[in-house]
Amino acid sequence: MIDFEANRSDKRQYLYHSTNTDFVFRKHMHRSFELNYVFAGELLCEVDGHKFSATVGEAVLTLPGQIHSFSTRTFNESILFIFSNDWVEDFCRDMRGTRFLPPVCRLDSDAFVRVLCDPATNKYRIRAVLYDLCGRFFDTCAREKANESDYALTNAIAAYIEEHYQERITLTGMAEALGYNRCYLSGFFNRHFGAGFSAYVNGYRIQYAKGYLTSTDKKITEIACLCGFETIRNFNRIFRQEFSMTPNEYRRLHAGN
Repeated sequence: MIDFEANRSDKRQYLYHSTNTDFVFRKHMHRSFELNYVFAGELLCEVDGHKFSATVGEAVLTLPGQIHSFSTRTFNESILFIFSNDWVEDFCRDMRGTRFLPPVCRLDSDAFVRVLCDPATNKYRIRAVLYDLCGRFFDTCAREKANESDYALTNAIAAYIEEHYQERITLTGMAEALGYNRCYLSGFFNRHFGAGFSAYVNGYRIQYAKGYLTSTDKKITEIACLCGFETIRNFNRIFRQEFSMTPNEYRRLHAGN
C-alpha cells in the first residue's frame, strides 16, 4: 500500500520538519521534496524500489513523485524536512527526467538544521540553505534516467483520488477522467501503488479517518461519511483490518497525543 501525502503537496513555500526516534514510515509519495538527516544510528531506506541505508551525518533526498519508505533495524535519531518545489524551482526543473541513485549524501555539518527549524529565518536564507543542500546531492550522487511519464501518471492518479475520495469512485471513472484504457490503468496501478484500486482508496480514506479520530470529537458515523465510506459497518471492517482495532479503540489509545 502506498500512502499519498496530500497535505504536503501543493502549498507554496511549504516547509515542515519533525524530529524522530526509530523512524518508521511505510511506502508513500507526495509532490514535494523530502530530506531526512541522521543524527544517530542507521536509517533503512527504500526509494523507487532501491534499498539502502543512511548513517550518522548522512542525508537522504527524495524527489517529488518518488515512492519511498523508511524503517529502523535497531535504533536511529533523525530529522525530517518536507519542502515545496517552489523553494528550489531551478533544481526541480534540472532534475526532471532523472533521479539520484542512491539519493544519499554525507554532509560536513548539521548547521542547516538550526537555520531551517528557526521560525525567525527569512525566506531568502531558507532558499539559500535548501539550494545548497540540493547542490551537494547534485555534485556527489550518481544520476540515472527516470521514467518521467510514470511519475506524471502516478501523481495524476494520486491527485484524482485526493480530489474524489469522499465520493463513490471507480477505476473505470478514473480511467475515463484521465484518458487511459481501464485495463492499462489497472495494471499500472497495481505495479506502482502496490495494491488494487479499491484497497488503495480505502487505505487513503483510513489515513484521513485517523486524523479525525485523534484531532476532533466528531462521531464515528460522521467521520465515516466524511471519509467516503458508504456504511459504518464497512468503515469499521476496513479500519479493523488496517489497525487490528476499532475506530473507538484507536481514538482511546491515542487520546491526548
